[in-house]
Amino acid sequence: LEKSIKHLSSIHTLLVGGAPLSPELKLKLQKSPSRIFETYGMTETCSHIAVRPVNGTAKGRGDQLTMPFETLPGITVSTDNRNCLVINAPDLGVDSLVTNDLVDLISEKEFTWLGRWDNIINSGGVKLIPEVIETKLKPHIENKFIVLGKPDKVLGEKLVLAIEGEGDPAQILKDISDVNTLDKYEIPREVHFISRFKISESGKLDRRFLAEQLLT
Repeated sequence: LEKSIKHLSSIHTLLVGGAPLSPELKLKLQKSPSRIFETYGMTETCSHIAVRPVNGTAKGRGDQLTMPFETLPGITVSTDNRNCLVINAPDLGVDSLVTNDLVDLISEKEFTWLGRWDNIINSGGVKLIPEVIETKLKPHIENKFIVLGKPDKVLGEKLVLAIEGEGDPAQILKDISDVNTLDKYEIPREVHFISRFKISESGKLDRRFLAEQLLT
């Protein structure tokens, strides 16, 4: 999508799915004449079950960069005891489908996606959501990066920041300590530079592979 922005004028309505859009890409799409929607769905639901606008206005509510997903007609959502999304879509034959997607539930028709339960870092009893922390760090780090949990004798896991390329870990730690949007537990304790990140076929960073790299 990022490489095709200049061609979007020929498309009236565009549905985008597969992976969350970065804040930077959303900003680039704000002036597009196309109506662009980010979708949420999975194999079990056969198609998307919720959408949210990426650009323009939607029912006069809020900033498009933080708009919640709104479910399609006939579909409702709730959460389990982990705050993971539970989907009810009778017309699709889906009854209480429990996902591993952490969400902020606004109503039975609206939710904000936060991250994946599988990726949670338990650091000293504090559960940290990597995707939330990465969103806060994104404006302050130019290179590709990711936050991960690294085994620690005291904390169980400690939060570390892995950045693609080369640089000065001490300087990065100093810079991010001044990011006022980070809670004190969300500040990485270590910074590691990795020459090249492994990317999956879907274009996502391979968190498990990168975590293994940090241990070797």
